[in-house]
Amino acid sequence: DDALVKMLNPLSAEQSILRPSLLPGLLDVVQRNANQRTFDLRFFEVGHAHLKKGNGFVEPRIFSIMLAGCKSLEHFSQKPVDWDFYDLKGMLEELFTILGFGGISVKKSELSMLHPGRQAKVYVGDVHVGIMGEIHPELLSKLDIPQRVLFAECDMQELLNISRIPVKMQELPIFPGSDRDWTITVSKNLRFSGLMAKIDELKPAICQEVSLV
Repeated sequence: DDALVKMLNPLSAEQSILRPSLLPGLLDVVQRNANQRTFDLRFFEVGHAHLKKGNGFVEPRIFSIMLAGCKSLEHFSQKPVDWDFYDLKGMLEELFTILGFGGISVKKSELSMLHPGRQAKVYVGDVHVGIMGEIHPELLSKLDIPQRVLFAECDMQELLNISRIPVKMQELPIFPGSDRDWTITVSKNLRFSGLMAKIDELKPAICQEVSLV
């Protein structure tokens, strides 16, 4: 509580403090989607938090990741699988490796808003850069969120102070991607592998992926 930045004339109780974390806003997104029967989510946010520090204030720039529901689309060949702690840890490891930080390490943490057995502090080398874990079931119950939710949050300023391997980036596509769902009638004797081989032979370079639904 001592680190919270309180508003002098808030419009409501919910707006009485400046956010110390991106977590409340992200949970609100999950809650609103759950109310609309949308449970499979994965998204991120980059923004500022606001905290007291001594006699002054700090506004760390933070990026957060939120995962909820199933990590795989519904498919005839496999059962749906929910996101878990190790999926989130793998995402952070891959991201930090791509950005040139050489991966991460984790240590035990004891944060009240996270599941006591499924949470950790995130380190790059010896520098504590963030937290990760599963949101505490009691908190999810109070928000009427009927599923497991994974969350990670890292301080971008701490990351910028760490030396890293230079990274070359590829330019983003100019146009957004789009999906096409085709129903094709073929001979019973035609194998799917043969159909895919012909598609691979004829498809244009702009086509990135073809899969059977």
